[in-house]
Amino acid sequence: MHKSYLRLFAFSGLICLSPVAFGQLAVWSEPSDSNFIFALSGPGIVVENPTRNCAPDASGFFDASAAMLDLSSGAMLSSGLIWDAPGPNNYGGTSTAHGWPGDADLDAMPSSIAPSYDACIIEFDMRVSSDTLKLDYIFGSEEYLEFAGSSFNDVFAFFLSGPGITGTVNIALVPGSTEPVSINTINSMMNPSLYVDNGDGFSGPSSTDSTYVEFDGLTVRLQATHPVMPDSTYHMKLVVADVGDGIFDSGVFLATGALGSLRLGESFIADGDGSAVREGCGVGTLTFSRDPITADTLWLDLGYEGSADASDFYELPARVAILPGESDGAVVLEGIEDEVAEGLEILTIHLYNPQSGYIYRTLDIPVADGERVDFTYTNATPLAADFSAYDAPAGSIISWTFGDGSSAEGTFVNHVYANAGTYEVCMVALGLEGCEWTSCKMVDIGTNTGLDLYRANTLSLFPNPASTQVVLNLDLTVAAPLVQVYDLTGRLVLQENLTSNVLSVTSLVPGVYTVVSGNSRGRLVVE
Repeated sequence: MHKSYLRLFAFSGLICLSPVAFGQLAVWSEPSDSNFIFALSGPGIVVENPTRNCAPDASGFFDASAAMLDLSSGAMLSSGLIWDAPGPNNYGGTSTAHGWPGDADLDAMPSSIAPSYDACIIEFDMRVSSDTLKLDYIFGSEEYLEFAGSSFNDVFAFFLSGPGITGTVNIALVPGSTEPVSINTINSMMNPSLYVDNGDGFSGPSSTDSTYVEFDGLTVRLQATHPVMPDSTYHMKLVVADVGDGIFDSGVFLATGALGSLRLGESFIADGDGSAVREGCGVGTLTFSRDPITADTLWLDLGYEGSADASDFYELPARVAILPGESDGAVVLEGIEDEVAEGLEILTIHLYNPQSGYIYRTLDIPVADGERVDFTYTNATPLAADFSAYDAPAGSIISWTFGDGSSAEGTFVNHVYANAGTYEVCMVALGLEGCEWTSCKMVDIGTNTGLDLYRANTLSLFPNPASTQVVLNLDLTVAAPLVQVYDLTGRLVLQENLTSNVLSVTSLVPGVYTVVSGNSRGRLVVE
């Protein structure tokens, strides 16, 4: 049945109601005016004194993540029922006439050529932090396309008033013009690039595909903007209504958290190569910047989740402040070395509006494992010991303190003690990223206890001399023990983690070598 006939029937008292649609667009009501309106507020907006004046079930929330709508979620205002918005679009004139009054401000607009009906209105004051107000939205209607150009010009408006504005202005305008967005200003003939044909309510695919919404026509995603004065309070009124009569519903979808005024930037850099926060090494700095700089303190509220979490850091702040007259505020991220090989993890940081809980920006920060360094030592004579670093990052500068006031540098060093005893030896690896990792051990020197390798605990090598391979008496209960081979100058010439007790020596030139594994060592002759 054509819409023009439906309008005659409805106008004579037969109100055509569509059933609640169970399509991919999800809608639900929100009884709290504050919660409903707070959900719109995004960065740089603080909402106060919210009110709502709509017919029952003419306003509510929507989730369009699985629907054909270029907004994922938000709040909806309708001249009919929110329950009629889900698809498929299988009826050409979905209508609910509430008998609700229209709106005088809409009626006073130059584009209004007939009275309004069934107005749904929300109003609030808001304090803005920056110099431009914005709000993302989509307008849809059952008036499309048959009544485009007629007096049934269903309309909506975003009325704004406050400092620097004379009277009240409507900021819901056709981009690049002063024309309000309505049935007559955006359709298949007027500004067609801004119009989305959503079917006629009778033909496929929209009449059978539930991912479509019910409205016969929609605008593309639009953004209302207007200059404002930073650190000032404004009043906003959002209203949608039928025009000419109270049927053929229209609605406006408002993106959650899209009402904002803040131009916010961010940058991240970590100590070292700058790509990731490394556990136990330096810090990462996440800096937020605002434009323009204003005379108020801007608080940014932060939430965290991800494969890396709060337990991986010394402290994760709940808020960061950009102070009056300053452009930047920073969050310092310092990772804790947990000595667990986890690979690259991600810390997800959410910026959200505390009034609504809406997340308006998400940032992913890489978190890398710390380095785990260690060293081995053997007694060359009763008072001398050889120290060998391993697991240090490639290119590190290795330094040693021997517990007797002496120090040295190098991957492999020999130190002679003046007296027998137990000393704390520490190895420090200074990595290319500017990070330091330390390993300390208590070392027994010239005593009959501990690891006096000069008197005992030698490494057996067979055959010796050898030309191709050598068998070692390794403790294979230790997974893949590390074996290191040094020449007579102390240079490390071979290093392997063995899975058996056989070491290949074919890469070595003939000569005499020292073979070290754990706290054992032995002399090897290669032929």
